[in-house]
Amino acid sequence: MVSEMDILESFENDNKWLNLNFEEIQKTYPNKFVAIKKSKIIDSDRKSKELINRLDKKGLSVARTVIEFIPERGTLVLF
Repeated sequence: MVSEMDILESFENDNKWLNLNFEEIQKTYPNKFVAIKKSKIIDSDRKSKELINRLDKKGLSVARTVIEFIPERGTLVLF
């Protein structure tokens, strides 16, 4: 069984990975939503609803997956 602490740690690690690799991800996935799990992009789409539907169909928990919009280069991003 996965503990809440394990889930939070995994989510935090995926967010760190996203931040460390943001520029490279931005080159490949401009103006798309990306789903990240275990420091990998597991899916992407221009529409968040479509991405979430596919994750659901795969049996992946949206609540346990980092989903982030990746703006095109040159767009101001506030964190």
